[in-house]
Order: sequence, then structure tokens, then C-alpha cells
Amino acid sequence: MKAKDKLTLEEANKLIYRHTGSFSCLVGLLSLSYANHLGGPGHWLEQRDWLTLLGQHWSSCDNVWEYTKELKYALFLNATPCTVPEMMNDSERQALAALPDTVTIYRGCGPLNMKGCCWTLDRNIAEEFTVMGRYEQREPLLITATVKRNRIVALKLDRDEQEVLTFNAKRVSVDPLSAEDQQRALDRVGERSQRDHAEFMAELDKNKARLAAQSIAQK
Repeated sequence: MKAKDKLTLEEANKLIYRHTGSFSCLVGLLSLSYANHLGGPGHWLEQRDWLTLLGQHWSSCDNVWEYTKELKYALFLNATPCTVPEMMNDSERQALAALPDTVTIYRGCGPLNMKGCCWTLDRNIAEEFTVMGRYEQREPLLITATVKRNRIVALKLDRDEQEVLTFNAKRVSVDPLSAEDQQRALDRVGERSQRDHAEFMAELDKNKARLAAQSIAQK
């Protein structure tokens, strides 16, 4: 076997889908990046393809804050963080370009994960992250910060979270969330879950009707 086997983007996608979950996805992606930079055995792919792969799987990654330093190194080595167009699709690049020069961002977290690189443009979404399932915090905090647009690595919109990836946030305030804030956030999460379920069921009904019509037509 060769010292390192070069992967296509399609092959790398299959590798990540088959062998990682939400808490190991970023680890798998980082391992491919390190294979690019280091010698020795292992799979690797072109850096441009790796950046595209990272963007495609970004929303599947949990516990990102635990690997903030490793991620920053994989993206930039020792260079100054900047925007990475390959991590975004066309609509995300356009949305990023439309933001003001200085952007206000929010992070919902607890005392242990305040220094993460994942933020959002929406205060409500940040608050909701402190009460959602596996992200729930015993001591929920809302961090407000600003960042220069050219220091935003990527803007991700695929889960309607308006997520901002940056290593250059300048903290403005850290505020504990009151019980009332948490309840309002829980109510919003519940309403969105009901709405998403209703949309899913409506789409399912459409597919059933389409398949039934096709079955009748074939008889």
C-alpha cells in the first residue's frame, strides 16, 4: 500500500458518512486534514476539497468547542483566520457579503464552553441552544460579541441557525439567562418542532399520494 492514499471528494464524503456520527464527525474530518499536512500512512485529499468537505459536513458536527484549537490550525496553520469561501455554497457566500463590516453575533453556552468558535446572527437561536436536548446547560449564558466581516470564516444557513464560524469574536457582554428567558426559548423550540413535524407529515402524504397514483396508472 502507498504511504498515503489520495481520496476524491466523493470518496471522502462516503468515508465520513459511513464511519462517523455527530460527535466523531469533526474528528474524522480533522484526521483527513492532518494527513494532508503530515507524512506517514493514511488517507488524504486536496486542501481545497477538504475545505469543501468540511463545509458540507459542518452542520453534522457536535462538540466543536472541544476541538477549537485543532480546527483553527487545520484551517489556517499559523496564519490569520479569514473567510473560507470553499466552506459555503453560493447563497451563503452572498449572505455573508451582504453583512455589514462589523457584525453582532451571539453564543448560547455554559461556563465550560464559552470559548467556542460557533456563533449565530440570531439572539433567539443562541438562547435556544442552552435548552435544547444535548446542548442544555445548567448555568445558561448568552454571550454577545462583535466580529469584522472579513474575520468570519464561514456563514452556514442550512439548518436555519444563521451560524457564524469565527475565531476573532470580540466579547461585548456575558449575561445569565433568567428562568423566563429559558422558558421562552423552550416554547420557541417546541413550536418549531411542531411546525417541522407538520411539514414532514405533509410531504410524506404528498409522496404517498404520488406513489398511489403511479401504482394505479401502472395497472
